[in-house]
Amino acid sequence: MIAGGKAIRYNNMVTLEFSNLTPDDSDPITKETGKKIKIRVTKNHCVIDRNPYVNLIYYIEYGQGIEKYFSTLQQLVNRGIIDARGAWLSLHFEDGSVDPEFKWQGKQRFKEDMIANPTKFDTLVSMLDGVTGDVENMSEAEITEIEKAEKELAEEMAKAGVDKVDATEQGDAA
Repeated sequence: MIAGGKAIRYNNMVTLEFSNLTPDDSDPITKETGKKIKIRVTKNHCVIDRNPYVNLIYYIEYGQGIEKYFSTLQQLVNRGIIDARGAWLSLHFEDGSVDPEFKWQGKQRFKEDMIANPTKFDTLVSMLDGVTGDVENMSEAEITEIEKAEKELAEEMAKAGVDKVDATEQGDAA
């Protein structure tokens, strides 16, 4: 629930719900080194070109911020952009040969190379359409539930005589 009354929820453009998850053995962090965070986007009027209802998982490293290298690597492997064979990670040319600039022995060497060569990391991120983090569309049932709650809130606010606040208006929205 959002503090400050229903008008805030009704008038906001984006609503995010954050929750802590327990890191798995396969995650790039442990309880001692960071946190695993699930973000549920339940309202997003800033996105018009794709489904706004998504779940995201991010890893936060203590003292470092959002962990982006291992999670991006996992996405690259999941999409088949990077080939993982044992400890070896590599990017292949269209003819199947290995790109020598994009070959690493182990995840830690991948991370070290990405930190040392940010343009290489940017190149790999661009292959993911610029989206990092584990993004998953919500199920139809979840979306229907959210849309129903939004409709009920809109009806309740209409009965109370509250209109949407224009983004250009100044002053208190509640």
